[in-house]
Amino acid sequence: MVVIQSDLLDALATRLTIPLAELDLAIKVPTALCPIITVKGKRLHALAHYAAPLPEKALRRPVGNVAAQASLLVAAMDVVLSGIYRGGEAARCGVGDPEGRELFIGSPTRLAASFASTDE
Repeated sequence: MVVIQSDLLDALATRLTIPLAELDLAIKVPTALCPIITVKGKRLHALAHYAAPLPEKALRRPVGNVAAQASLLVAAMDVVLSGIYRGGEAARCGVGDPEGRELFIGSPTRLAASFASTDE
C-alpha cells in the first residue's frame, strides 16, 4: 500500500492509498494504469484503479519512501480520472507517444456524462 495523499491534508482522518501487488509476468498489465514501482528493492505494480481512502489509524508505520517515483503514481491516477495519459514518460511507462503527445486510453467523457445524468 502506498499513501498518495498530500501532506497538506494530514488533518483528515483518512489517507488516499494505492494498493501494491506482485503480478505474474505472463499477465499483460497496462503500465500507465499500473506502473511498476520499487519498494525496498522489490518491483511491485501500483494498482491505481483500486485507489481508496483508508482510515489513518489502520495504516502501519511506513517501510519506505517512493517520492522519487511520484510522477508514475500521479500519471496513473490521471489515467484513472481522465482516461488520458499525458506523454513525457510514455516510453518509460510502456504506452503513449515518444514525442510527448497525449494518448487517450479510455473515454474522458464518462465524468462529464456522470454529472449530466444527475440533472433531471
